[in-house]
Amino acid sequence: MFLAARTEWVKNHFEQEEVCYLTMLAVHPNQQTRGIGAAMLDWSLERAGANGEKVLVNGRPAGKPLYLKKGFKELGEIVLGDSDDMLFHMPCLVWDPNTVS
Repeated sequence: MFLAARTEWVKNHFEQEEVCYLTMLAVHPNQQTRGIGAAMLDWSLERAGANGEKVLVNGRPAGKPLYLKKGFKELGEIVLGDSDDMLFHMPCLVWDPNTVS
């Protein structure tokens, strides 16, 4: 279900563009708040930026502040689940090397 929703989202927003999709960025809970996630994200953004590629991510809500701090812009969200008590909202964000200062 998620893969279909993500594929549709990317197709609707970036059908004709070269993009890099960040599939997973995770840090063990015992190691969080030490800058490890930020360092991994910086590494990814440096490589994408060198190629002029935008970076797309569908993250967990808890990771959204890090992405926003790194210059990502929120485009919307993917909502997963089939009932109100089982819905999960995933922010959809993009980083564009041409607009990040």
